[in-house]
Formats: sequence, structure tokens, C-alpha cells
Amino acid sequence: MQDIFRKTLNIETRWASFENPGGVKGAGGKENQGAKGHAFDSVAPGETKVLLDVQGCGTVHRIWLTLRERLPTELRAFRLDMYWDGESKTAVSVPLGDFFCAGLGLVPFENELFASPEGQSFITTMPMPFRTAARITLTNESDEAIPYLFYDVNYTLTDQHTEDVLYFHAHWRRENPTTLGQDFEILPRVHGNGRFLGTSISVITDPVYAGSWWGEGEVKLFLDGDQEHPTCVGTGTEDYIGTGWGQGTFYQRHQGSLIANNDKGWFSFYRLHIPDPIYFQQDCRVTIQQIGSTNQLNLSKIESNGARLKPISFDGGSREQYLNLLEDNDAWDDSKIEPSDWCNFYRQDDWAAAAYFYLDKPTNNLPALAPVSTRNADLAEKEPPKAALAEPLLQSLYVPGSLRTKPNGFAFTLQNNIETSPLVAFKRLFINGDQINPSQIVLVTMHGVERRISGISSSAPLLFPVNTTLRVQVNGRILPPGHHTVQAQFMLQDIPGIIEVEMTDFITTDD
Repeated sequence: MQDIFRKTLNIETRWASFENPGGVKGAGGKENQGAKGHAFDSVAPGETKVLLDVQGCGTVHRIWLTLRERLPTELRAFRLDMYWDGESKTAVSVPLGDFFCAGLGLVPFENELFASPEGQSFITTMPMPFRTAARITLTNESDEAIPYLFYDVNYTLTDQHTEDVLYFHAHWRRENPTTLGQDFEILPRVHGNGRFLGTSISVITDPVYAGSWWGEGEVKLFLDGDQEHPTCVGTGTEDYIGTGWGQGTFYQRHQGSLIANNDKGWFSFYRLHIPDPIYFQQDCRVTIQQIGSTNQLNLSKIESNGARLKPISFDGGSREQYLNLLEDNDAWDDSKIEPSDWCNFYRQDDWAAAAYFYLDKPTNNLPALAPVSTRNADLAEKEPPKAALAEPLLQSLYVPGSLRTKPNGFAFTLQNNIETSPLVAFKRLFINGDQINPSQIVLVTMHGVERRISGISSSAPLLFPVNTTLRVQVNGRILPPGHHTVQAQFMLQDIPGIIEVEMTDFITTDD
């Protein structure tokens, strides 16, 4: 920890935000006579917002931002770029969510370099030095606008950096699916002198493997000329992030597993090599194997289902009973293998990773970020299905009572009694199968306070917290007396996907 009690010379503090984009001294908060005139901005589809553009020598110390669009497909469609020292090529070009350890959705967590206090914002305290200039941008490559983007970049300016100060870089890649028997590259070979800082990884397992364990793969570090074999090798995927014998959810300063949904096959985890530095002088390449495991009986069933796999070893319960199948073609002897014996096998799944590293130059030799079509290919279809999430929530998140007719429409109430999710986003409303135009939702009563809104949409959902009754009025839709079906769609802050709740046989009554 730096000496926070020492005074510094020739260092100036700056913040960049929409209230002062250039971080200009004495020029912040000018709009609306200084009364929160420009706290946020909107980002149209295809638009790029400049978050920082500064000349001089300094260091970015903290980035904070928040927006409402936090589905995995949305976070993969927002591109974060960073340029150092006036270079036209990026040092960082990654999807927003993956950069902030949220490749499959954002949940509350904190580690040494990233955080999201309530699962609604993105924070990094990654030190990012620059010598002559720094530029950070966010591009909306989705089909919908971002109506509310709030951010600030906190940095300092100084006279110069010493020669040993490195530049921050990040690279993202996805393989969907991975290649059978070929290691997934977390970081393709990067050339230069630097330090591999860590990675945030997302895995969506293929259902064809019937929920079998996917994480036997070892991390490999190819350092300074290593070719066929690496210098450093791990022992397993969950071992790499500090746990063992499977993988649940947890977060710590240097390792964590933020999503571990065995039913859906979604896993998101990170490792930061801060107390255990990984240095390289010439080049660095980081990979992880695609290895699963199950018993022999299950393996036969999985293979009969058409899964692509290749057995590599059998474990009969001890090292003496461990068979390396790739070294001994005669090792596979059915008479020696019991149905309960454990088998490791190559498999194929959907893997993505953001790699963080420092380098002695402001650019790197790695390829550009994949287009949004590749980043999001099949991702929406792989999100947990509506019914599987909605069923256990019906008693806690529901539309009670009757539809009440109004002179120009109708009104109804929603209730949120879900103890495990403090915030719910009401996104879409259907009556008798027809979607209500968001602009027709004009009045909301929450905690006894009424407020008029301009409508809701997928990009601007209506948020309401736990233990809340929400009364919603809809204008411009007259309902005749009789029975009607109300269908409401929601998002929970800690569960990816859309929650759909349907209540039938509503009878309209006069208010």
C-alpha cells in the first residue's frame, strides 16, 4: 500500500466525466449553473463516447461506470478501447462485461482490481500509466441505445515516469466451440518485456455432455521462447482459482468464481497474479486445456449421445491405478476398468477469456477484437430459459388482484417479495398476448409516491426494490369487461436472462 500520509510533488489530480470530459482544471460542472447538469449521456447504436482524452504524462487510477443494460449479450456488445501515447492501435479492446469480470452477467463482488458493490456498477482500480497521452472510449455495438451512461475516470498527471514503468493491456477472445484436444488460448503469444497479470474466464458447457464435470484442464504458461512444452503448469481449472474438488461461487482478493450454475452449465471466474507475479522478458503465451471427467458408465452414455470426446486417462482410485491412455495404446483394457472408475477426456465447450497484462510498449502484436456477431453468436440462445427461472419465483414475484379500468386505460399492481434479489427490473408487459406500447405506461406509484414516466423499454426498464408494491397505470388501451391474461417480463440483478410471470383469468373491475 502506498504511503497515504506522504505529500507529493508535481502530481495533479483530475477526474473526467460528462461534467468535465477533458478533466480541465476549474472547468467542471458548468451546465445548469453547476446543479447536476450533465451527470450522464446517451449512447446511440454504433456511437462511440470518449471517456478520457488527455495529453501529458500520468496514470489512470480508477474507472467507474454504470448503465442499465446488463444482459450478457448487451455487455458483450459494448466495446471498451484504450489507447496510450497517441497510438492509433489499441492496447485494450475488450467487451465491457468481460473486462470487469462479468462475462456472463454482473453480480456483487470485490477483488484486488475490480468490483461491483451491488451488482449494478463497474469499477476497476487497475493502474494504467501513460507517458504522452491517454484515450479511453466506449462504443455501443448493439442494436439499441444506451439511454443512461454514467462514468468517471480518476487519474493523475505528473512530469515523467521512470523507464521501468509498463503499459497496461487487455485482450479478449472466444472459441465457440473449442477444438477437441487443442488448448484454449487465454493469451496468444505476445512479444515484449512485461508481466501477465491474470484473466477473467467464462464457460458455457455443451448440454451434450450431460452436466459432467468440465474443469480438469490445466493452465500452462509458455514463457520466453517455450514452444512445445511450457515452463509453468497447473493441476486443474478450479485449482487455478484456488479451490478444489469442484467449483461453487465465491470471491476473494486474487481469485473467485462469480457464477457457477451447474444446472445451466454457466461458469464465470477469475485469477489475479498479484502476490505471485508472472514476468516475461521476451514473450508470453497462456493456455488452458479442455478436459472433462466422469465415471466410465456415464462416459459411455455421453458418447452414445453423439458427444465429441477423447478419453485421455483413467483413475482407479490411486496413483498406482492411474492409466495414461495417450502414452500407452494398450492401457485401455475393459477387464481392468470398472464402471465407477473415473475418466478424464477431451471435450468441446464455449470458452471466452479476457487476459490482463503489462508490456514495455503502448501497443501489442495481438489481433483486433472479434466483431460483435462473433462475440454474441448463440449467446442469447444459451441464456437460461424463461420457464426454468420463473417457476420457483411465482410466489414471490407476481401480479396480484384485478385489472382496474380507467377512463382511458387500466391499472394493475406488481409485488416484489423476492428476498434473494434486492432489485427487479420490470421490462415488458403483455395483455392477452399483445405487447403494450412502452410509451403507454405513464404513471407509477411506489411506496405511496406517484411519478410520471415516459415509458419503459428493454434498454430502460422500470426498477423496483424488494418488499415493494408497484401500481402501474396504462393509458390508450381500453379493456372490455371480462377475463384477461397479464404477462409481465422481469430481470433480476443476480440472475441472467428474462423472468416471465403469467397470471390468467383477470377480471376487469371499475376503479
